[in-house]
Amino acid sequence: MERKLIIVTKPFQYLNALNLLADNFTPGHNDLYLMTNFTDSDTFYNRLCNLNRECNYWHNIFYFDTRKMKSFSRKTFLKLLRTKIVDFLDYDEIYLNYNHFRFTFFLRKAFKKKIYLYEDGFFNYDYRQRTMFYNLPLPRRFCSFLPRKFLGKKEIMLFPFTQLNIFNQIDGLFLYYPEYIQKFSSQSSEDAPFYTLKTPTIKFRLDFFENLLTNKEHFYRLFDFDEQILPKDRIIELYVGNWSWKPMEFITYSQYKDSIKIYKPHPHLRENFIGVNEKNIMIFRNSIPLEYLLLFLLKRNKLTIVYHTCSTAVLSFYRIKTEKLNIVNVDKSKLLSNTYKQLADYLKLHQSISLEEIV
Repeated sequence: MERKLIIVTKPFQYLNALNLLADNFTPGHNDLYLMTNFTDSDTFYNRLCNLNRECNYWHNIFYFDTRKMKSFSRKTFLKLLRTKIVDFLDYDEIYLNYNHFRFTFFLRKAFKKKIYLYEDGFFNYDYRQRTMFYNLPLPRRFCSFLPRKFLGKKEIMLFPFTQLNIFNQIDGLFLYYPEYIQKFSSQSSEDAPFYTLKTPTIKFRLDFFENLLTNKEHFYRLFDFDEQILPKDRIIELYVGNWSWKPMEFITYSQYKDSIKIYKPHPHLRENFIGVNEKNIMIFRNSIPLEYLLLFLLKRNKLTIVYHTCSTAVLSFYRIKTEKLNIVNVDKSKLLSNTYKQLADYLKLHQSISLEEIV
């Protein structure tokens, strides 16, 4: 019987890992490697181990807190993967959120392991940025591999060969909307032949919202979340934080004077938000995926306005047909915003769903 290992680095990835379990995974042969540094990850790990005794999702759960490392990057990730916490050679299939090229190429070619990627967010669909790489002159392609500090803030592709399946080292990519990739790959195969021909896309068994609702109670217990603490029958302005934004910067986008303003930090952000006026904005520090917070704000309130910067967590909510939700992308990068908008428009047109179906 094939043994499978899923590597998770943040809460949203764990939600997708549970969706992988729904796809013909044999009970008792699936291990989880929680390798992360998000807020309260120690508590998350302990609760997960306790819950697993009841649900028996995972045969083994391995954990490494990357806060013990001085820095965390792709290079240190590769070093961590070579530690003795997990023996990767014991597994037949390994599921990653990102294609760490040297690691995946080595395991697949040298030891004949099956390597799969699973959806980590918007960048899995960022097809146009990647195909542009092939239209760059050779010197620009070479420069795209150099560290960002030598390149300034120019918008050129820094990761095309690590994400794409150029040497056929990936066996498949699990996505919620693979038809979007298939649509554009069929139109642009001459621009990006390696990507279009050598990376099979696989649709998750459960729809995004179906997976969200199926695992609701599981996540509530993992994060000790009570939806009754959320405001009710109000106008909500929700600010989705990223790695660098601070709460008070979002206030400038406010459209309603009397709204309740909520700031949801990125789970990896280690700020204490000193100086934030709690009367003006509510800091939602629970690390539960934003998707759950947004879903139940919609359920309980008159109107919810979401401000974000090309947020992965918000993406599927563009599908919802309702006047109770307004999503505003305030990202200042034209290239990124246009690519995000293209995917969001596609979801509105082809994957629409009513609010009543999911709440």
